[in-house]
Amino acid sequence: MRRLLILRGLFAFLACSIACVLVSSAAPTPKDAATKSAAQLRQVLDEIGDATLENQSLVELAEFFKTKLKAEVRYDNATITSMGIDPNTPLFNLKMRKAKYREGLKMALAPMSLTFGIVGSAVYIGPEESVIHAQMRQRVSVNGDATDLATVLKAMGNQSGANLVLDPRIEEKASNAAVKLKLEDVALETAVRLVAEVSGFATVRMGNVLMVTSEDRAEKLRPIADGRMPVTLPIANLPVVAPPISEVPPLGGGLAGQGGLNPNVPEAPKKKD
Repeated sequence: MRRLLILRGLFAFLACSIACVLVSSAAPTPKDAATKSAAQLRQVLDEIGDATLENQSLVELAEFFKTKLKAEVRYDNATITSMGIDPNTPLFNLKMRKAKYREGLKMALAPMSLTFGIVGSAVYIGPEESVIHAQMRQRVSVNGDATDLATVLKAMGNQSGANLVLDPRIEEKASNAAVKLKLEDVALETAVRLVAEVSGFATVRMGNVLMVTSEDRAEKLRPIADGRMPVTLPIANLPVVAPPISEVPPLGGGLAGQGGLNPNVPEAPKKKD
């Protein structure tokens, strides 16, 4: 009887141990502590750093910047794949020294006709039209309880990371325009247009910028706004070759470092007298 009790105790101990191991391995992973707001993402993208990457895949490039920025980095897998780019193929190179991370990421993506933008709490990579679409279609909420238009637009910009601009020519009128509108889970572009409309203004989209302006000014801008300009779409299924390493010039490196003249472009020949 005593031996039977010992065996039962041993089996119970083993069963408890196995259950604890299973519960531990199945425990949910805590949420990423690196989640940042759109405003914080803008700040970290402007931080200065160094990087040298050779023959990296898009997966590896995204992981590198995720580590550097301590933020979520995503990419439009379906569209990028349709362009003939395999996210696992080593195609990306970068050499940056004392440059902003936003400039480094832009430089690494440009040879593959890709770019990036802030979408909510993440850096989003894709072709330009894909990034703009993701920004404009992200879901936002508006609680305009008699709040002035400028404040509402700023709040939506901080929430989404999109470029929302209030025309300086209407700032005074906008400061007196109280927004009495509540929206839940609405596409960003729709929300901005509705907020502008109820305040007596209009909205035009030019590229990745949504500008709130007067109705007359919006009417003049519409022929070249709201996506009506011709768009060059990426050609799918072309052979993709990794570009050579491009170096991002350091800050303070003369005009080239400030986005000015490119020292690699030869000067035009001078006219002889």
